Amino acid sequence: MLDPFGGVASTLVGAIKHGRIGIGAEINKKYYRLGEQRLETAVTEMKAVSKMKKADRPTSLDSIL
Repeated sequence: MLDPFGGVASTLVGAIKHGRIGIGAEINKKYYRLGEQRLETAVTEMKAVSKMKKADRPTSLDSIL
């Protein structure tokens, strides 16, 4: 999925939560940095979920993100 107006990366975080690949662009450095931080957090949380035993995983990723 392509998000040419990335902002704080809400669309890309949603893509990560649903196992999709996304590409985003943001011209404003402030929003770029905020989005970068949000993406790093989302990836870290997804890695933690994937390491859990299947029975211990939450049924909805929204409950942990």
